[in-house]
Amino acid sequence: MYNFINLIDRIDHILVERKLLLSKQKILIAVSGGQDSIFLLNLLLQLRFHWEWEIGIVNCDHMWNQFSQTASLYVSQLACQMNLNYYQCISPSFYRKEEKARSWRYKLFQRIAYLHDYTIIITAHTASDRVETLFYNLFKGSGLHGLHSLTWKRQIYKKRIHLVRPLLSTTRGELSQIFKQIQIPLYLDSTNLNVKIYRNRIRYQLLPYLRLFFNRNLDRSIAQFAEILHSESLFLETLTQILRNKIEIINKNQKILDIQFIRVIPFAIQRRIIKQFLEHQSIYSFDFCHIEKIRIISNIIIYKSDIYLPGGNRLTISKKYILLCSKISF
Repeated sequence: MYNFINLIDRIDHILVERKLLLSKQKILIAVSGGQDSIFLLNLLLQLRFHWEWEIGIVNCDHMWNQFSQTASLYVSQLACQMNLNYYQCISPSFYRKEEKARSWRYKLFQRIAYLHDYTIIITAHTASDRVETLFYNLFKGSGLHGLHSLTWKRQIYKKRIHLVRPLLSTTRGELSQIFKQIQIPLYLDSTNLNVKIYRNRIRYQLLPYLRLFFNRNLDRSIAQFAEILHSESLFLETLTQILRNKIEIINKNQKILDIQFIRVIPFAIQRRIIKQFLEHQSIYSFDFCHIEKIRIISNIIIYKSDIYLPGGNRLTISKKYILLCSKISF
């Protein structure tokens, strides 16, 4: 039997151990009205006097159906009863794709936080969300970064605003047990049950099958795997940054990479250095095919060669260097 008080104590310890939050911060909580976000709200309300936080609530209504409007009304009533600042966001467009809806939400979170001086935005992503995201990105062909993209804390606006996810060690099953005990009203968004949506198929069809036939503790096992990936990827990213700084040269106000050095390091680091080099100079992201093509040519180049990349970018590779040229200057 899961205990609400024990779970609060556990997450309070995580906040301290991982340095996710500080006392006297102004925090903005994203609340949809569903199980996870309602638990998060109640959790932070239990801790707010000890930590001396100032709390606000933001809710996004995508206008997908009547249930989203009802859930938003419920969240607004909670904010009123708790005497918390409340920010309602209503979608001006019908976003059919999940990625576009997510992008819209996070832009608004950031704007509200900036305008109202919140330094922390908190979302209710759980260990179960981490598992779903890992499979979602795995099927899309993501690299290591995509497999651990749900992280505990990350900077989203300069050094001023951070996104925090304090429930990443808590599964959705644990929260379900808690809600059976405390019986707090919830609103289920019927959109989350629509298996035509790619992520919902993972949640309601793939993962139950894997739990039944492979590992009933799948959520915790995969979440631990994602945590290991995150730590090791951070190490590799830091190592790559150090190496790139050593081999990146400024020549006539242009950054170039020393190709001779790239040839003698392991392939995995070659890819990371090339990816960092490109993405630090362009607003575009480059997929595995682009990176691998550049890496292969860099290792066999005899004559000067040009590679054309997305966004009007042109990469020049010679026997001595790699140079990125862009038609668009930002």
